[in-house]
Amino acid sequence: MDPSAVGRTGCTHLILAAHKGRADIVQLLLQAGAALEAADSRGRTALHVAAWAGHEPAVKVLCEHGANREARCAAGTTPHQLAHAMGNFAAAQRLSADSTDAALVTEDTLTGVSDKFVSQALAMEMPVRRLLAHNAPPSSVPAGAVVHSLHFAEDQFRESVASLSLSEDNALLRRQSILDHGSCAALRAAVDKAAGSSPDSVDGLAEHQLDFRDLDALTSLIGLEAVTRLKQLPTEFARLKPRAKALGVRASALRVSSVFVRRYTATRGLGLCFTTTCLRSLPTWHSQVPRARVSRLSHSHSVYAKLEHHPTQGDCCHEGGRLLGLFANAVQLVERKEGEVTVHAKGLLHGVTRMRSGVRYSLIIFYREREGVRSFVDGFLSEWRRG
Repeated sequence: MDPSAVGRTGCTHLILAAHKGRADIVQLLLQAGAALEAADSRGRTALHVAAWAGHEPAVKVLCEHGANREARCAAGTTPHQLAHAMGNFAAAQRLSADSTDAALVTEDTLTGVSDKFVSQALAMEMPVRRLLAHNAPPSSVPAGAVVHSLHFAEDQFRESVASLSLSEDNALLRRQSILDHGSCAALRAAVDKAAGSSPDSVDGLAEHQLDFRDLDALTSLIGLEAVTRLKQLPTEFARLKPRAKALGVRASALRVSSVFVRRYTATRGLGLCFTTTCLRSLPTWHSQVPRARVSRLSHSHSVYAKLEHHPTQGDCCHEGGRLLGLFANAVQLVERKEGEVTVHAKGLLHGVTRMRSGVRYSLIIFYREREGVRSFVDGFLSEWRRG
């Protein structure tokens, strides 16, 4: 057989052996002439996958045969970066020119939290856990390691990598004072009043969310002028060509799909895991999973868009609960003030770090494309409700 044969996902025998940690098979394949630098569909060589999985003996054999330690995968990470991000220190030291390659430091221990919270955190891969559960500095975790740790399907992986390369201006639209202080206070009071004790369907914790059935209910709290500004955000977002391309649909075709306010506290849970929660014409959950894992919507429809509005209270009012985004080839901290809007397209990976004190509030809006009969029915019902 051809020792360099490629499977359907781009994996060679060598990559699979390295992934399983079979240093003996790695040795045999290399002796038989297997392609040392062959990469899978995500740009990972055998050295990448051995480092990621922490198989130091396989890493040793590959390095002895001259494997490229500086090779970068499609998400831009080297084997050493993947090994270190995953906490595989023996493999990281083998790959590092510095023999004193330091082990990861846990920035924030999981003390004073529930067992359910801890179990959610431990279900995360190490790069995501460090950022969202342990509040690690964003610069300490390679963005590519986060992308790989989410185990996306091929299309979503490619979408995330493309979004990762965008600059901040091309990834986000930021507008301050879209909501004034009075509007923010009204939304905070509304979700505080609506908060219940029954568990929700996502993380099993007490419900801290207020859903608005229509825009009239939102208008009654923040006024028509503010709602009009929110409805115009997709058009404003799409004024730059890279943002319009990331949006994937005509901004003029997007309408508000759902609106809700969320409240986060130190006992609430992990907040939002890294996600590219996408909307399609008729949004349906692909799977209801704990927030310790990735929540995603079905990708069976090619037309979808997501834009998000954060938060109704400034980041200075709580500790933790910070918004992180993956763009400009790094994990970025997105600081915001009260009433400030951040808008992004569906492909942008984002997450919220663990709350440590205080209360955090967010107004979140999803937009989707209306088309065909559905658009007609929605329009008719909207006019009928208005009398």
